[in-house]
Amino acid sequence: MAGLSVWHLVWLEHLWSKVNTSGVVLDINGIAISYSDNYQWYPSLTFDGTNYFVVWGDRRGGLPEKIYGGRINQSGTVLDPDGIPISTVATNGQYFPSVAFDNTNYLVVWDDFRSTTHNIMGARVTTAGTVLDPNGRYISNAARDQLYPAIVFGNTNYFVVWDDYRSNIDFDVYGARVDQSASVLDPNGILVTPTINYQLNPAVAFDGTNYVIIWEDNRNGSWDIYGAAVDLNGTVVSNFVVCSHTNNEIDPALTIGTGGQILTVYSRFTDYINNKLVKTMRIWGTLYSLVGTEENSGVERTGPLLLQNLPNPFENTTMIKYIIRDPDSKVVLMVYDSQGRKVKTLVNDSKTAGEYFVKWDGKDEYKNLLPEGLYFCTLKNGNHYGVKKMILLR
Repeated sequence: MAGLSVWHLVWLEHLWSKVNTSGVVLDINGIAISYSDNYQWYPSLTFDGTNYFVVWGDRRGGLPEKIYGGRINQSGTVLDPDGIPISTVATNGQYFPSVAFDNTNYLVVWDDFRSTTHNIMGARVTTAGTVLDPNGRYISNAARDQLYPAIVFGNTNYFVVWDDYRSNIDFDVYGARVDQSASVLDPNGILVTPTINYQLNPAVAFDGTNYVIIWEDNRNGSWDIYGAAVDLNGTVVSNFVVCSHTNNEIDPALTIGTGGQILTVYSRFTDYINNKLVKTMRIWGTLYSLVGTEENSGVERTGPLLLQNLPNPFENTTMIKYIIRDPDSKVVLMVYDSQGRKVKTLVNDSKTAGEYFVKWDGKDEYKNLLPEGLYFCTLKNGNHYGVKKMILLR
């Protein structure tokens, strides 16, 4: 949002706050965007030159989850206090929306579960708040699941990226160009990550020439941050390593600065801070430029692998998959709530090398039903540590 002296931050409770360019928070208590009952969460936002547009997952009236949005002017007034229903027709849930603006309309994309698998769908919304595609339009309905979309607008087309399980082996990152009429230019998708193991949770930006995508990557046995550039014709023109560390890096985000310089941020498990043992997650960043870069496979590693639970979000049970590479090693798999309290130990035993599946029923150690919300699954195996976010719905 270049040229603006303020921007908006949004978070789980659907409040917003302005922050000036000196880093001063102007609305320390936040201002509510949505007052509806039940959960509103997982926001995304964009700016159209006049107003901001925020979209979110919305559980007003109960399940299934829906997609709502709302406009906010630059003085902070919420223009749509009841929200704009963007996708409310599906019999199953719609999750994890992302939004961008093409200088005329917004395009909102989301993970849609109206069929037997998760697909990527989208809808255009005008700057007046009118939904042009009330039934949604498929961005990707390939075999098996497509999850967690992200979107950016560049030059004349949008670029949408997502997690894709069409291989039935592991998740890859796929993308597709979408024009301003919401027609998909790459109906079979573009494979951004033709490599082994899992690639998840992509983020995307536009540097004026190419679409730049980064993601969590497990090709070396633990989670690193890798990236790629896709040109306006939909061709992958470069691959690069953002960060390859002995600990895991997850949840990447990026923005493009002056001269095409890329700032990427991510969460990394940290053993020590100022020589003090902490063993916790911290936010890190890397400045990067695509000029003169090429892919580096990094250091080969043989650590364990914790995969994203499926389904996620889940209502009754979810399946957690993990891979152990070292023979006869101690494995501890636990669940923590959003306050950092341990609620369930799923595994605490020695395991031989191999793939394992554990079902979690959303209950604590005493078989009590846990409340809906955000939980963290953690895997410890030797000196390796992994963590994944899980969303429990009731």
